[in-house]
Amino acid sequence: MIPEGKGWIIWVIKDVEPNGDPAGIAQRLKDNDISWISLKIANGIYPAGIDENGIDKAALLTQECHSRGIQVYGWAYETAENPMLEAKVAADRVKLLNLDGFMADLEQEYKLPTPPSVADLYSKTLRALLSGAEIGLLSYRYPSYHSDFPWEIRKYYDYDCPQVYWEGSHNPGTQVYTSYDEFQQFPVRLPYVPIGSSYKRSTWWTTENDVFEFCQASERLGVKGIGLYELGRTDLYVPNCFPVFSNFKWLYPLPPEPEKGFLEELIMIDAKHEVITLPQKILPGPQVLEVTVPDNEYWVLFWLGFTTNYPISQVVLSIVLPDGKAVTPYASSYTLGKHNWLKVPAIMPLPVNTTIRANYVGVLTEVNQFVNLRYYVQKSDLS
Repeated sequence: MIPEGKGWIIWVIKDVEPNGDPAGIAQRLKDNDISWISLKIANGIYPAGIDENGIDKAALLTQECHSRGIQVYGWAYETAENPMLEAKVAADRVKLLNLDGFMADLEQEYKLPTPPSVADLYSKTLRALLSGAEIGLLSYRYPSYHSDFPWEIRKYYDYDCPQVYWEGSHNPGTQVYTSYDEFQQFPVRLPYVPIGSSYKRSTWWTTENDVFEFCQASERLGVKGIGLYELGRTDLYVPNCFPVFSNFKWLYPLPPEPEKGFLEELIMIDAKHEVITLPQKILPGPQVLEVTVPDNEYWVLFWLGFTTNYPISQVVLSIVLPDGKAVTPYASSYTLGKHNWLKVPAIMPLPVNTTIRANYVGVLTEVNQFVNLRYYVQKSDLS
């Protein structure tokens, strides 16, 4: 999936507090509202994330993060010396570590005079090897400054995650706005996940105000996710930037768990939030239960749930966008027993004509059997 919420790029795990310990790092991220990380897993044809004793620290940190609900991506700096092998090394690491996606760091080595066919071969190979994963292009912030980079390779990628590093300046807001505008000029627009700078270089370093401004500007753009490079350099040189990033309330914070149980009424802590239950009788064979965002509203979905008072053999929850494309993270098949429920965290905006859908299969054998499609949303009136 594409990174959402706040995340950190990690270069060297041993530099990350506390003391490079995977369990400690993962718990620290969990405690500080971090949704995802991206670990360096390769450098050209060589695997990375493995320490001097041969211990795969990237694997250990991935396991610890996944156990705490944190998404883990990989990234690699590619050198263009052997594009097919570089793609294979990266893809093999993604699969071995069971990562949630990959970011390809392609920079000067892939610019002219290197033929564009080299970047195309790398990207095409990577796409084929990771056909079931979302991959991002981790490259330059301003395409207009780098016309000698083969931007046409974006066709192989699922999102842009440009390096909006304001090194030497303190104007991240202006830079992320400019970067975003330039990427919007491409004929094909991809989701935009800006990566800001959090480190020290010579006499320049990221300030706490920089981090806040970067977060605030990105939020105003309406992007779903942002990241900072790099957590180890932050801990070593600019540690005060970490709490600023952690404390920034990104977009729509996840509401608390229901206090009375999911099958009972939720306690509304904010009048703008609504729980809607859409019931339907269980009928024989495949059935569909759905609701569509009306023309005059814009919704933000927090929880998507499905309840039943009788066993059903299958339920598939999905979000169907206005263009008909289903958002797959919620389109998994489940079997539910009597008096059971399914709850999926699904923080995402739902524009006009988006449909929340439950496909289910049941058999009518008793009276008063029902299923409920439940969704916890915040509505905005567009009229």
